[in-house]
Amino acid sequence: MLYLIYFWAIIHSSCTKVQDFDRRLREFKMIYSNYEILEKVWWRASWVGDINIKKTVEEIENIREHIRANAKSESQEAYWTGYMNEHRKMYLKECIVTEMNIEPDLIDDIVDNYEVNSWTSDERQNRVTRKVKNLYKTIIEIFPNSLFPDLPIEVFTTDFAKGIHVQVGNNIIENAGVYRKKYAKPAQEDFYYLAPELIDAKMEDLFRQCRIYFKQPGLSLEVAVKYAACFLSFFLYIHPFTNGNGRVARLLTSCVLLNFTVVPLSLYIGRESRNIYLDCLRASNVDFSQNN
Repeated sequence: MLYLIYFWAIIHSSCTKVQDFDRRLREFKMIYSNYEILEKVWWRASWVGDINIKKTVEEIENIREHIRANAKSESQEAYWTGYMNEHRKMYLKECIVTEMNIEPDLIDDIVDNYEVNSWTSDERQNRVTRKVKNLYKTIIEIFPNSLFPDLPIEVFTTDFAKGIHVQVGNNIIENAGVYRKKYAKPAQEDFYYLAPELIDAKMEDLFRQCRIYFKQPGLSLEVAVKYAACFLSFFLYIHPFTNGNGRVARLLTSCVLLNFTVVPLSLYIGRESRNIYLDCLRASNVDFSQNN
């Protein structure tokens, strides 16, 4: 919950700092941290209270260090393996249940009967089953069975993103892993995503900037999460694929934060928090014309 509160605050902070892609392509900086994190946010629940950024960072750091210290114990290896597996399932549920009108128990049934080596693209499987299996398989393959794995940022490329999209969209999304060729806009919104002829160049630029900034030695939690918030906003504005961009964006955001988070980060839990997440992204898109 601390990560969710912290991350939403950062997404909302970044909303007022985004620049216009189409006007300043050559000098556009997408990954940055020179903005303040809001401590008072319009969407907070009454029981949350105002956010003290310094205190929140300290609490998260303490939790991380506590887990890191206990994870080294061989006697607790089975416990932490189960802990990670359970959170993978939670991540799956949070993503799927919120996107679709599906009961969590059905997801449990699909996952419980799921075996990696026996997975097939059987056409008899309905769309919900395929979607759940695709996402679960992707989660298993890209998130290691170890805490704080120190994954090299060099693997964070556009090809990596395309590969995730292929897995997520297997037998569900047409032309999975291929950038869209047509203009697109979100339903019931009055703006368009990035023009299709600009997608390739801006995706390369976005991932290149991520590799540069996330590779900085001694990167702090606060700065890393600010970078990740920028990445999420800009990826979703580029909207490179015809479908499945939200799932891919959240998976990629968790990937760049793997050295800071213990488990994959879903960004929202339930429909109410998803609406808050979407409202923050709308605000970010509305302010794309503002300069940094």
